[in-house]
Amino acid sequence: MRPHFLGAARGRPALPELRRLLSVLLATAVALLGLVALSTSSAPVAHAADPKPINNLLKPSIYNDPPKVGELALAHPGTWSPAPDSVTLEWFRSGSATPIGTGNAVLVPFAARGETLTVKATAKKAGYVDAVVSSAPSTPVADGTPVNYTLPAIFGTPEVGNTLAVWEGAWSVEADSYAYRWFQSGTAPPIATTKTLVVPAGAAGKELSVEVTLKAAGWHDGVATSDPVTAHAPGTGPVKNVVQPAISDAPQVGALAVAHPGVWDPQADSVDVEWFRSGSTTPIGTGLTIVVPAAALGETLTVKATAHKAGRTDATATSAPSDTVGEGALHNTEAPAIFGSPVVGSTVEAWPGAWFPAPGGYTYRWFQAGTVAPIGTGKTLVVPAGAAGKDLTVEVSAAKAAYADAVATSAPVAVAATGTTPVQNVDEPSISGTLKVGATLTASTGTWNPADAATSVTWFRSGSTDPIGTGDSLVVPAAAESAMLSIVVKATRAGYSDGYAVSAPQGPVLAAGATPSVQNLVAPAITAAPAVGQLVGVHPGVWNPAPDDVALQWFRSGSATPIGTGNYIVVPAAAAGETLTVRATATKAGYASTTVTSAPSDVVAPGALANTTKPLIYGAPVAGATVEAWPGAWSPAADSYSYRWLLAGTVIGTGKQLVVPASAIGKALTVEVTATKTGYAAMTATSVAVTPAQGVACGAAAGSVTSATAAQTQAAEAVTAAQAKVAKLKAKKKAAAKAGNRAKTAKLTVRLRKARSAQADAEAALATATKAVASAQAGAKQYCP
Repeated sequence: MRPHFLGAARGRPALPELRRLLSVLLATAVALLGLVALSTSSAPVAHAADPKPINNLLKPSIYNDPPKVGELALAHPGTWSPAPDSVTLEWFRSGSATPIGTGNAVLVPFAARGETLTVKATAKKAGYVDAVVSSAPSTPVADGTPVNYTLPAIFGTPEVGNTLAVWEGAWSVEADSYAYRWFQSGTAPPIATTKTLVVPAGAAGKELSVEVTLKAAGWHDGVATSDPVTAHAPGTGPVKNVVQPAISDAPQVGALAVAHPGVWDPQADSVDVEWFRSGSTTPIGTGLTIVVPAAALGETLTVKATAHKAGRTDATATSAPSDTVGEGALHNTEAPAIFGSPVVGSTVEAWPGAWFPAPGGYTYRWFQAGTVAPIGTGKTLVVPAGAAGKDLTVEVSAAKAAYADAVATSAPVAVAATGTTPVQNVDEPSISGTLKVGATLTASTGTWNPADAATSVTWFRSGSTDPIGTGDSLVVPAAAESAMLSIVVKATRAGYSDGYAVSAPQGPVLAAGATPSVQNLVAPAITAAPAVGQLVGVHPGVWNPAPDDVALQWFRSGSATPIGTGNYIVVPAAAAGETLTVRATATKAGYASTTVTSAPSDVVAPGALANTTKPLIYGAPVAGATVEAWPGAWSPAADSYSYRWLLAGTVIGTGKQLVVPASAIGKALTVEVTATKTGYAAMTATSVAVTPAQGVACGAAAGSVTSATAAQTQAAEAVTAAQAKVAKLKAKKKAAAKAGNRAKTAKLTVRLRKARSAQADAEAALATATKAVASAQAGAKQYCP
């Protein structure tokens, strides 16, 4: 039996069925694309006087039924004929006329829990009456499950006997409470169910993890598990460097440089410190302090600290390079002096004074009062006639490699007018003996030219022009106690004018029966620029004779209570804005101890908080989600933190948490954390930027890509079928025409015309579906980066 021309032949679809399929495919593609104008050849003609309605062929529907609180619900807009210009979707929960959302997707609110959802679709097309159709109600909205954005984490040192704590992670829902279960590898049941865990002995060498369960009313429990950590037996874990070693500011040749050994976890039993100068692998010293050598001038210093802890692996850390080492400072401990007879025509000599450290050489400049230019530049000077009646001084410049030059000037002496040739002093006089009241001192008169000149000695104490004795020896009188002593030697010879020479002063004179004391030549000195929390050191000074010990006590201005002892201290917060002094007491067997105090230090600056690990943003950075700031790690630990959330440089929040606004999508989001601590300057650190995405739109866009791709595939198959139908009818028509069968040819002509129209419709549907795929893919690219 021949099939009816509208029926099916050999399993191929009948033409009406093909057209109905093409109509559904075309409508689906139009709904996914959003707005498509069909060709006028396939659209019905609208009459202004008699508008036609848009027909709903398939009601809107909700895909994921039942919907769940906090999750995405997706809607199909339905199928319409003719294809509308637009379809608007509104979401409603039962018992409410207020929409809870629009568009293909909605995030189900908590208020909808236990209710049903419907979607109302409004279809619009130019020249047609709007059509409004609602979906069937969904099943009641079920409880949702919180989403874990960032896994829980374990804090603390995983050592047997130590206490570990859990950070619960970041979630999409604010918790009413949390539950915990700790596990160790190889053991099925949990080993604890509290927020903290004291690591048990059986956990040594095993992995520990914690399972966190978030509980919130109206939500299913959310569960997430931390990454594991490996526990170790007491005293067997590696030593870790928490804060690297550091060197005091502005090191100078010959001065004390101080190293902070760093901070270690656990606290080290001992820390070995080695000092290096840049470009050398040979240590220049060990220990927490060194006197900076001349070879380090112009270079930087580093220290390598090696921490030791019994039963643990040693750990090593190296400091950042110091400031460049500067020149040392030469100290004049006793002023220069002029020896010889200050008489016109005689020769006088400069004594360079006492210096620390010993200079490498000296230069001299002689001056007479009233003259700017020097009158001589040697160690000796033949007194010129112009100096008669004027004061004479000598300026001594000390020089030493790696040290800045230093200058000191002698006390003035008065020049006498020219007489006969004076007796010349060759070697200056000196004093020997114990400088103590009641002791006998002996004078050495020096040597003279001529050698047979007769000499006489007069004894003086500092600050007085009245002699305290004459002759080659002196029993020290009580009036000389605590004073410096010197002698003036007068040399006479017939035919010469008298010559005079003065010994270098010595002292101070001790009381009768007193023990000689250690003398301080250079006072203690505190390293520059002390700051709270930093190591500051002190040079103990220079003493004569070298003491057996120098005890050092640190004080802050306005307080008589020591804040520390020894060569260095970590400056406490209470000293901020004040100065420091060091009281040094030198002791030596057989000598009386001596105490001197350093000059005040620079004003103590606020400490510097160091950010050792940058802040982080926890949580999924999607619009509407809550992210949280972790403040990072700081040394020392801050007292408090404040937060500023920055979107492309603009502040959008100031709390620890932030609900990501829609305006953040695609932009750089960072959190700026400011740490504060008493005695320290506030310090700010900024997290790495994250780029928020639109999470809800991403899910909808991904679903649209899947649906549009399926519609495109079906449309392509329909085009292939239509093309085959047209080709077959053309062949039949050609055969009928060749056979002269006009009736059959006419029927085939009608069928061919309809088949070609169906082919055109199929090709239009394919083009529309292809556009829908492109549009959906663009949306996915935008919302799902």
